[in-house]
Amino acid sequence: MVSRSNKSNKASSKDPKLMKKSNPLGRDFPASIFLRYLILLGSTYFFFFSQVFYNLFLKLTIYPVHFFLGLFYDTLLIYDSLIINQTIIEIVPACVAVSAYFLLFALNLLTPNIRKRLNSILFSFLILLVFNILRIFILAILFINNSSGFDILHKTLWYSLNLIVVIGIWFLTAYIFKFKDIPVYSDFKLLINKIRAQHLKPRNKTNKKYKKMNNKLLIKLNKTNKKYK
Repeated sequence: MVSRSNKSNKASSKDPKLMKKSNPLGRDFPASIFLRYLILLGSTYFFFFSQVFYNLFLKLTIYPVHFFLGLFYDTLLIYDSLIINQTIIEIVPACVAVSAYFLLFALNLLTPNIRKRLNSILFSFLILLVFNILRIFILAILFINNSSGFDILHKTLWYSLNLIVVIGIWFLTAYIFKFKDIPVYSDFKLLINKIRAQHLKPRNKTNKKYKKMNNKLLIKLNKTNKKYK
């Protein structure tokens, strides 16, 4: 009988449902928090210094732009430049918007408890890539035709790419993939709860000891009262 109860206790302790209930802080603490922030720190080299990301997304951006412009003009592609009607359009690093991709990557990585994190990153990157291709395509047409609205639209789309578009893509990704946590804030809140829980544990133990002491004293007092009676 004793061995069965021990087995049942072991089985119940390994039950994932019971583990979830007993751990209010979730499985995301502390290893995955440290790992996610470490990956983000290491990814800065990949995004900004290794040129791997830039060269990859330069090709993913300039080839579709070259294709769509070729539907309307005779275009020639030479590495990062498009030659159309003796007009040279150079795709500079700022046009690829590496910083915008990094910001989306950081927002995805700093949000805890994402089940399909890779899918959300790829989705947000794809939306940004499509927007960037359309942006360069429209600006190239305006530049070729010497449109007066080129400078205004170029500055407007550039600033919106860094701010409004990235935020909009993030909210769209969060809505589609049903994110329930907030980047950085949720991790910070989790750490505070963990610290508070560790501080409360010794107090609870001391309170239990005092309760046991009080119960023992009450029992002794009752016994002494009975003797005197």
